[in-house]
Amino acid sequence: MKSTERQHEPAARFARTGWAARIGSAGVVAALTGAALSGLGGCQAPCGATPFAYGSAAACAELAAEPDRPISLQASLDPLREAFDAHADVPRLVVLMPHMGCERGAEILRREVLGAHPGEDLALFVIWQDEARTGGADAAARASGYLKDPRVTAFHDCSGIAGRAFATGNLPVAEAREVFLFYPAGLTWPSEGGRPMNARPVAAQRPPKTENWVHQLGRVAPERYCTPEELPRAIRETVARLLEDAEARREALRQEAHVQTANQDGSAGLLQTGAWASDRRASTRRL
Repeated sequence: MKSTERQHEPAARFARTGWAARIGSAGVVAALTGAALSGLGGCQAPCGATPFAYGSAAACAELAAEPDRPISLQASLDPLREAFDAHADVPRLVVLMPHMGCERGAEILRREVLGAHPGEDLALFVIWQDEARTGGADAAARASGYLKDPRVTAFHDCSGIAGRAFATGNLPVAEAREVFLFYPAGLTWPSEGGRPMNARPVAAQRPPKTENWVHQLGRVAPERYCTPEELPRAIRETVARLLEDAEARREALRQEAHVQTANQDGSAGLLQTGAWASDRRASTRRL
């Protein structure tokens, strides 16, 4: 992966797309409360109602591959922050979604992100969220089996800390759920006074902001809402655009490095010429 030093602003390009025209540019994250989930039937919603209200925990357990244990976010967002910054040179997608009914949501991510860009440098961070009586860490581990790819890092938001952090200060709800956030290459997690993440209150563990995000279930920020039919296209188009921007950014960095190298070579040549002329004058005086 390539190092990055130059800030990038994809929001303007995103704003020119059909999806941006629809969802606007306000905010950083969408959220869904537990009440909204229960109002739609929660885990009992009919198949196909949303990408996540599909199937059951038992179905996920039967169909998932050998599970990997997701990283726990019980007390701190430090693991997520470290992974986010470790992949700062590539586009990143952060997804918060319940592991309950994970089958169709995971399939969308496999097809539209991982499968559509098999050779591309990108990072997918999936944050599995608990719901009542859905198996906790074991269910999150089974859900992780759906996304077998080295570019995927799975987390388990067992205490709700990630959901609250993504919602705090941005939305009038307690916890962000079923949200897709797209981050450009070059963006890093904001620091706060040098204090370690685990020494800060949840409200201070603020994730980075982005103008590129969509959500499901539409009761909060309806301008960012995607129907089950619209969601795959929104994800596909936004990821493709971020990859294009990342390549343009890498090319710009290469050009800058080339210019710097040429300038350094030219300066070295002038220094050598000056030293030669000085030695020549000294030799002439001795003669």
